[in-house]
Formats: sequence, structure tokens, C-alpha cells
Amino acid sequence: MTVLQKYVNILKCDTLFVISCHVKQMIMLRSLPQDPFILLSFINTKLRDNYKSLDQLCDDLEAGKNELIARLASVGYVYDPTQNKFI
Repeated sequence: MTVLQKYVNILKCDTLFVISCHVKQMIMLRSLPQDPFILLSFINTKLRDNYKSLDQLCDDLEAGKNELIARLASVGYVYDPTQNKFI
């Protein structure tokens, strides 16, 4: 196997990993409550009881932070890191 072939194989592996991670995040986000107001309650409760930041929650739940923020922003809520909740 040439160096170029090895490099191409590494890129394929990295690309599949990135795609796999993105799909996994989408699946995890879909497994969260679909109703935005129930999602708001769920996320704020998790933040209050278990997590010091939205980043920690998203990492642990394997949820896409930007997608979560967008879903809650669609009903008028934004994350306030000083209060560690969506307001």
C-alpha cells in the first residue's frame, strides 16, 4: 500500500467517523422530547439537577448543541450561561 493509499484510507475513516458522529447526534436529538416546551422543561431540569453547563449536557446526551439551541430559539428561548438555563 502506498503512502497515498494509506492517506486516502485515513481520510475515508475520518469522514465515516464524522458522518457517524453527526448521525448519532441527530438520533440522540430526535430521542429528546419533540414538543419544544416539554423539551425546554426537560433541558432546564437536567441543567439544574445534573450539569454545570449546556456543553456538559450536550456532550453527555450526545445532542447537537446548535440544533438544541435552534429548537428552543424557535419558541423564543435562549441559553443564559450565567443562570445555566434557557430563559
